[in-house]
Amino acid sequence: ELAILNATAAEEAYNACAFIPSTNYTHKSLDILGGDDIAWNEHYDLALTLYNLLAELNYCKGNFDEAMQITKRIFKRAKTFDDQFTAQTCNIKSLSIKGDLDDALTTSLDLLAALGEPLPKKPSIGVILASLIKTKKLLWTRTDEYLTSLPEMTEKRIIKAMEVLEILGQVTYLSGSDYFPILNFKKIWLTLKYGQNVNSAMGFGAYGLLLYVILKDVKGACRFGQLGLSLSSKTIMPRSYVMLYGLIIHWRDNIGTTLDPLLNGFKEGLRSGDIHYASFSAGLYVGYRFHSGQAAIHTIIQQQKVLMQELTKDAQEDPLDMIRPIQQAAINLTGLSQDPAVLTGEVMDEELLLKSSLASANITLEYTIRGIAACLAYIFDDYNRAAMHSQNIQGILV
Repeated sequence: ELAILNATAAEEAYNACAFIPSTNYTHKSLDILGGDDIAWNEHYDLALTLYNLLAELNYCKGNFDEAMQITKRIFKRAKTFDDQFTAQTCNIKSLSIKGDLDDALTTSLDLLAALGEPLPKKPSIGVILASLIKTKKLLWTRTDEYLTSLPEMTEKRIIKAMEVLEILGQVTYLSGSDYFPILNFKKIWLTLKYGQNVNSAMGFGAYGLLLYVILKDVKGACRFGQLGLSLSSKTIMPRSYVMLYGLIIHWRDNIGTTLDPLLNGFKEGLRSGDIHYASFSAGLYVGYRFHSGQAAIHTIIQQQKVLMQELTKDAQEDPLDMIRPIQQAAINLTGLSQDPAVLTGEVMDEELLLKSSLASANITLEYTIRGIAACLAYIFDDYNRAAMHSQNIQGILV
């Protein structure tokens, strides 16, 4: 009974985003159960709950290696596919934020196939365009009022599939994979067929982004970006802020209007343990503030340091990489670097970070580095270097 009481307290603390107390209660409950063998053999359901919670807690605190070690222990003990599912999703999230994008993609696709909702093995341009046309036809007469009043999704298998699709969206956006449009179209199809759930919001938001990227439909992009935000619960609000204010709205409105929402998304992501989108919000925020010209360079550098400290409190490494190029560019513009045309100095080494982005297939990070490096090289009259980075960016976009 004491173990159950501690487990209940751990779950309540986790739901309140009190991760340290939740971790303490979880360990106390496991200690009371008397070790791995006794816990799994005599109290299987409780042990499964506690170890899943412990893995999620380590992920939320930024201890990704530890989270993955715990999921391995769960895989060895879990009796069924359903019992492994929560650990599988935690494992994919940890792989993604550590930069192991290929492994995260493979694991996600296998999981979707096991759920009976497979994606095409090699989505071609033809498949993407056909899926876009199908989606546009399905939504052609659907008003926002209709879409926001869809019934709640209840089919457990589809709810699990939507969760995997949501995580896969993070992986495929970073890697620039052709799966990104396909999986978001699928989210909308499942939502229209089975009802809405917490992950429907990002499906509509991403559809808005794709309307701009593929068709240059600014009006449609803003409509579905706003729809995604309106469907968002508090737990996924940081994701919708990134989608609407980080990736869509600046095509219509002044970039300065994105700053407060992105900063709010960063803070809410940290509070709720949504590390991936907290770091994404921070990277977009510092980049847009830098480009907007709304603050002095020294002020921007100081704020960048504060945001980086907030992320490193939770032992983050990969998220900082999205912020470093802008911070180094700001430092270069103050004259505090050996070669102002190269993103190498106090906070990063351009060559090493580029190699890291290529090794992990993180196209978003590569694009960020090369885009900023090209601008910096152009400003300081190194036109050959600026052209080299620009040509590489063209290759990424193709």
